[in-house]
Amino acid sequence: MRPLRLRCLSGPRRGQEFISSGPRIRIGRSRDNDIILVESESPPSSGRHAEAVAERGGWWIVDAGSTNGTYVNGVAVDRRRLKTGDVLGFGDDQFVVAGSRGPVWLALAAVAALAVAGAAAYTTRKRAPLPFEQVAAAAARSV
Repeated sequence: MRPLRLRCLSGPRRGQEFISSGPRIRIGRSRDNDIILVESESPPSSGRHAEAVAERGGWWIVDAGSTNGTYVNGVAVDRRRLKTGDVLGFGDDQFVVAGSRGPVWLALAAVAALAVAGAAAYTTRKRAPLPFEQVAAAAARSV
């Protein structure tokens, strides 16, 4: 299962990205949540607002009985499967479901690993010693 990537769109954490592999991510104002929402005098978000749950090969957002609701792309939802680009709203906090960089980074890591292995094999390979005559001829040409 791909990790869930949520990028904050509002507030003091704007631009910050939360990445989790789950299987459950708790979201709310309470300090024991995985993603803690903004605290204010009259907060529109709940202490336990919602959960992101990894199920059936995808990520789902599930409202946890919040007072003001959980929104996906501006529509109140009780439960909905998430896709890249969805905008989640929990009170004053908004997040976008960011795309997975997994396959691209995995490919780059594989290429880098092969390059390092190739370089290591080249530098540690045993070379046959050159005969004295070849060394002397090469030295004479370099002078």
